[in-house]
Amino acid sequence: YQQKCDELDVQEKDLHSKINNVEKEKKDIVLYLKRTLALKEDELIDLAEKLSRHQQAQEAERESFELQLSLLRHELQENKEKFTSENMAL
Repeated sequence: YQQKCDELDVQEKDLHSKINNVEKEKKDIVLYLKRTLALKEDELIDLAEKLSRHQQAQEAERESFELQLSLLRHELQENKEKFTSENMAL
């Protein structure tokens, strides 16, 4: 019985050691995943900010092009009217 008791004590120590190793690995994995998640969240925030800046720039560029188009249409209309009146005068 003593021998069996000694064997069980050794097995218990081995199992406790394995449990401690698994718990340590689990903590390390959780810590790694938390750090990775924080990095991904930072990356996501950066990308969202870049997207917002690009959208604002695109909107400003679109407004600029619309203004240019409006001016060109107005100029075209003036030229058309000018040439039409000149044509009628001839």
